[in-house]
Amino acid sequence: VKTRYAHLNANWLEMNNRLSKGDLPWYQANINNYVNQIDLFVLALQHYAERKMLLVVAISLAGGIGIFTLVFFTLRRIRHQVVAPLNQLVTASQRIEHGQFDSPPLDTSLPNELGLLAKTFNQMSSELHKLYLSLEASVEEKTRDLHEAKRRLEVLYQCSQALNTSQIDVHCFRHILQIVRDNEAAEYLELNVGENWRISEGQPNPE
Repeated sequence: VKTRYAHLNANWLEMNNRLSKGDLPWYQANINNYVNQIDLFVLALQHYAERKMLLVVAISLAGGIGIFTLVFFTLRRIRHQVVAPLNQLVTASQRIEHGQFDSPPLDTSLPNELGLLAKTFNQMSSELHKLYLSLEASVEEKTRDLHEAKRRLEVLYQCSQALNTSQIDVHCFRHILQIVRDNEAAEYLELNVGENWRISEGQPNPE
């Protein structure tokens, strides 16, 4: 395009020079050729503009595809390395909140802060599980101790009620032995009171 424009401009200068000198026959003989050169230049310029436009469209299309691809893989990476781990973390936290420690371990291989957070969370969850089991065992033990203490208090109360009579005799002590034997699930009980009373309840084990 530049070469044709330079050639066209040179021809125009020559024609203008001939016209200024009054060389009309030469001017009339070459004017049609010059017009044809102008038409060819316009056509070449149009083709050049079309090629440039196609190039711009191709570059824009390639850029759009590149941006779409970049956004797609970026969102996919964010979903796999940020959104999904955060959802797992929230779910695991909610399960722990309800005392459920059987959630699958979080992915600690993520190459970001969430990987470190997942590792810390797994350790914390394991420690909380151990503490929870320890507390459960402690509560169960305390509950058993409380039931045992309550049962013994009931036995003592029944025994004190049995002793709360106007006359304490062998029947009173035998009643106490019956109370103790029934509550302690003992096969045989024996009570020696001084040298005079020897009271027993149940059958002794032959062994």
